Amino acid sequence: MAKPIISTVILNWNRSHLLEQTLQSYIDTVTCPHELWIIDNNSSDNSQEVIERFLRTYPQAKAIRLKENMGGEAFNQVIAQLSGELIYLCENDQIHMPGWCEKALHAFQSYPWLGQFSLHAPVPTDAEAWVTKPVKPRFKNGCLVYQLFTNVTTSCLIRRTLFEKGLRVRNIPNENSAIKLPDDGALGGDIKSMNYWIAYSDHYYVRNIGHEAAEIESNPDYYLPNYEAKTMVGTQELGRRVALQKRLGKLHRQSVIFPEEPVLGELSSQGVGELAPRFWSMFDSRTPEVECVELIHSLVRLKKPSNVLETGGWRGYTTVAIAKALTANGFGKVVTLEDDAHANPYLAERIAELRLDNVLLRNEKSDRFNNTEHFDFAVFNSSYEDQEEEFLHAVPFLEEGATVVFAGERHDKHAIDSRPKTYERLGMITGQYFPTPRGIYVGTYHRPASPDTRRTIFGLSSGRSGTAYLTSLLKGLPGLIALHEPEPKYQWQTLPLQNNAEHARKFVSGPKANWINQLPDATYFEASHYLAKGFMETWVEDCKMVPDAIIIERDPRKIASSWYGLNVDFFTAPSYVLQHMLHPEDKRQLFLPLKNWKALNNYQLCYWYALEAQKRNAYYADYLTSKGGKVFITSLEALISGKDVIPLMEWLNIKLDEEMTSILMQRSKQRINDKNQFKNANRLKSIKEMDLDALEAAVLEQCRTSE
Repeated sequence: MAKPIISTVILNWNRSHLLEQTLQSYIDTVTCPHELWIIDNNSSDNSQEVIERFLRTYPQAKAIRLKENMGGEAFNQVIAQLSGELIYLCENDQIHMPGWCEKALHAFQSYPWLGQFSLHAPVPTDAEAWVTKPVKPRFKNGCLVYQLFTNVTTSCLIRRTLFEKGLRVRNIPNENSAIKLPDDGALGGDIKSMNYWIAYSDHYYVRNIGHEAAEIESNPDYYLPNYEAKTMVGTQELGRRVALQKRLGKLHRQSVIFPEEPVLGELSSQGVGELAPRFWSMFDSRTPEVECVELIHSLVRLKKPSNVLETGGWRGYTTVAIAKALTANGFGKVVTLEDDAHANPYLAERIAELRLDNVLLRNEKSDRFNNTEHFDFAVFNSSYEDQEEEFLHAVPFLEEGATVVFAGERHDKHAIDSRPKTYERLGMITGQYFPTPRGIYVGTYHRPASPDTRRTIFGLSSGRSGTAYLTSLLKGLPGLIALHEPEPKYQWQTLPLQNNAEHARKFVSGPKANWINQLPDATYFEASHYLAKGFMETWVEDCKMVPDAIIIERDPRKIASSWYGLNVDFFTAPSYVLQHMLHPEDKRQLFLPLKNWKALNNYQLCYWYALEAQKRNAYYADYLTSKGGKVFITSLEALISGKDVIPLMEWLNIKLDEEMTSILMQRSKQRINDKNQFKNANRLKSIKEMDLDALEAAVLEQCRTSE
């Protein structure tokens, strides 16, 4: 007999009618080598008869009857005897459906640090009196799972290695109740403390009968005491969940375009009016809601476009819906942009299997793609962090009158929080919202006329000082286009600039100025710490445009610590430093030359760079002022505290009403640091052990010597 891959332990306490279904459904659907244990927690009903009858048919299964109800801790009785790579803890109310075994194996094979996996989905079925859990989608090797940061129920699969490290199931401590319930939260917390993560499946591979309202109402003597013992839920909350289920139970969840695909209730945390999110449906949490996908399909059928642009193909539901509509129309093609390393090959395979010859899948970022033809229909559907930049990048490729669809746009946002409302104010689109939990906007594109003159503002810093934060603060303000390091980017030009000073002129007066000139009549703000590293003079002297500037200052030690934490190495990775920062041997002009730089360590060189950038920005403040430009100097701290927010708005000539002021003050408190995830924990720790005062003093002395 093959060694088990999955060791399953079914824990039973009463509910014999459910136990019988659980056992039979398990045997009917398990497809990999396995072993099965049944533990009875001293049931008082006819559970023992059900178990004995099952064992006569499946004698390879093993059963234990405990002399007392041990609650969830009963699982621990057999953990040491299990031999499977995966331990499946299963309660007696799980009705298994075909495919559960394959899904579990696929998930654990695809994600080495997945520790605990639930065969349930994060959104309850319409039969369940349960709640939606906040999650994050992960997609790899064609396997979609939902990582969550709280916990799943006890019925789950766990890597055996975690039990070998001491993991065990505990009961909820509750002195006021004799009922013993497994402590799911403690189990999940212990798994996360071992540096593993927890996930739900993409849809239900088991029916969780014990959560279904009909089952709860049919057996109140069993369930009500259980929920009274669950102090975090209680019977009052149970009643609310049952009431919602009775409304949701009348829904018919099936996609017209993809009738065979499983769909869930919508995952969003916010509904529309009095309707909960689960009144809508979804394929997954990144594809637009099922209703929105079908709306896009209908719009393509109605509008009869020739060339469709789609950003963010993801798992292909919207792509296929568009392609099917184009096929039904008899003409047209869709260009789909998807650069995710896991989604792109999956989508390519799906397109090939369906023989969709009207789909051109391009492995390109949506803020960098180029095209020779114009589009008369565009669906902005990606998870790209800055969809405003994505849309503005597409502007040169859109036909006048093109239909534009923005998926994931809430209809009830304030104007400065809504991208479509911003574009409406700029005269770029007119259209209508359709209220859904995630939102969708359908509009018509109007090509803007380039202004004769434009106020241009550049945000200057040393990097790691808040330009992304500042851009986020300014998003959507009336008459302002605010972008952080948009394409075409300066950073791709810094290495060529080392060998050819003319490169800055060709880039700025060519692709950069051409792109900005295609934008509508509005103040243009671009934040980029690369601007002051060889490009500013070109704007002034060659393009005859004197920009204004917002300069963000920050304590040099904080800047240096941040760069150092990002693994910056002046010795072994000079090309990175030359592209993103400045190097002591840089061929561009240095404002703070450093001769004996090899005598310093990497932290000291990061500190030198912060001082150099500080001196450089001070120079450009004087330079622009002397040319007639206006300069606003602030700091990250002054913005976060709110101290400089209103003065900055006055400097920008933006009039605020009470609601806009409130939103800006809320925004100002939201820190944005998208590179924290890349920082080296060992380096951050080592900073605390350094004598920074002495190291920095040595840098200052070196700078004085170099002068």
